[in-house]
Amino acid sequence: MDFAKLFQDFYFRIGLVILFLCLFIYGQGGKKRLRNSNFKGPVQKVWYDAAGFPIVIVNGKVHFLYDWRFNHEIREGDTIIKDKGDKRIKVIHRDSKDTLFFYDEGY
Repeated sequence: MDFAKLFQDFYFRIGLVILFLCLFIYGQGGKKRLRNSNFKGPVQKVWYDAAGFPIVIVNGKVHFLYDWRFNHEIREGDTIIKDKGDKRIKVIHRDSKDTLFFYDEGY
C-alpha cells in the first residue's frame, strides 16, 4: 500500500469538493445580485453566449441575464426594464412597441 499516493488522491478529492463548493456559492451570489438589481433603459449592445443567454449593456453597465430564456428576442435599441426583487424582465421592442415579459427560470 502506497501511502503517498493515498494522500495525493485524498487531497485531490478534497480540492475538487472545495472547488465545486466555491463555484456553487459564487453562482448563487450572482443570482442574488441579479435578483436585487434594477435597471431601465435602451439596450446599447447585446450579445449571446454559447448557451444562448444574453449579455446586455444598459446605461453603460453590463448585465448577465442568466436563468432567463429570451430566444434571441433582445435587440439593440429595445427598452429593457428589471425592477429590484422582480422575477421578470420586460422588453419593449424599439420598432413595433411590442412588450414581452420573460420570467426567471432559476428561482
